[in-house]
Amino acid sequence: MEITTKFLVFSILALSFLAEEQLAAKFNPFETGPHEVLDFHWDLAETGLWKNVEVWAPKNVSGTFPVIYFSGSLAQTITVRSVKTFLAHVASHGYVIIAPWRSGSPNYTVEWLDPVFDYAEENIIYWLVSAGAALNIKPDFSKMAIMGHSAGNHINVNYLKRKGCRNFVANIHLSPVDGVDPFGIIPGDFCITPGENVNFNIPTLVVKAGLDPIPGTVINPACAPANLSNERFYEAMPGNRWFINATEFGHVDFFEPGFVEGVEFLNFCASNDTADKTVYQDFTGGVVISFLSAMMYPEEYCEMLDYVEDPSLSQVETVMYSDVNSTTRCTAQCTWEPETQETFQSELYSSEEVYY
Repeated sequence: MEITTKFLVFSILALSFLAEEQLAAKFNPFETGPHEVLDFHWDLAETGLWKNVEVWAPKNVSGTFPVIYFSGSLAQTITVRSVKTFLAHVASHGYVIIAPWRSGSPNYTVEWLDPVFDYAEENIIYWLVSAGAALNIKPDFSKMAIMGHSAGNHINVNYLKRKGCRNFVANIHLSPVDGVDPFGIIPGDFCITPGENVNFNIPTLVVKAGLDPIPGTVINPACAPANLSNERFYEAMPGNRWFINATEFGHVDFFEPGFVEGVEFLNFCASNDTADKTVYQDFTGGVVISFLSAMMYPEEYCEMLDYVEDPSLSQVETVMYSDVNSTTRCTAQCTWEPETQETFQSELYSSEEVYY
């Protein structure tokens, strides 16, 4: 009996090791991808759009690449170049990233988003080639992912609820935050109603920074209050969903060094000032790439979901859980039902307030 038990334990360990070896043979998502990356800026004065747009894409390589729409922090009022290393990491694995932003007061309306998508579809190849991309690069707008950080996710959820799926087939929330103020006092402007599912169904990854709900100081609110963030979004998603808590890091710890140091100096958000932030940048990029690889290329990379389901594969301390139908684990699609009532107070703004 003892020999049988030892053999069983050995067999399980051997199979586990073999699975990790096979997974590693695909590629390491925590490392920079195989493609050199270019980036460029569309100025709103030049395009006539309501916001500036930054683009990251593979350089000097032909092929078709899925498109990621990224919605940045403070409802897109902070330059997305604050996370340029992270976005370049993702793009280096073969993705085209479109990221609008504009300084000013946060605005959670979504009417301006379709013009950004339309402009990108019509003009991005010209801009990519002008910036040094291969002549036959092709961004794939038929299969897109929608991704955001902090209150940028508020805009993303508003879009999916009000406008529908467009061609989005995967959804990524990085430390998502609801409401328009950190205390949740201002009524009527929430994209999530606790206890209710949203009216769209799309595979969703939520990545929480463990220090999100901790205030930077005793006089500041948390950048992602527990009742307004992370789990609030995860629990409202009716389809396949994955949750990762990077327990040792703060809300902006994957930002560029200058931004992180500024936050630490001002104590605006809780931050781990002793941790290696580059490791967290690599980790955040890696779990995003793992999730997207499984969603966009399921026949080849479905097992990459192990990186968002198995904490032992992480390079930082994590807690992971998921609610997934095994038969549709790697199925990327979005379904939507129109809302029957006007639910977003922010959509009641006049057109003059929205487009300025």
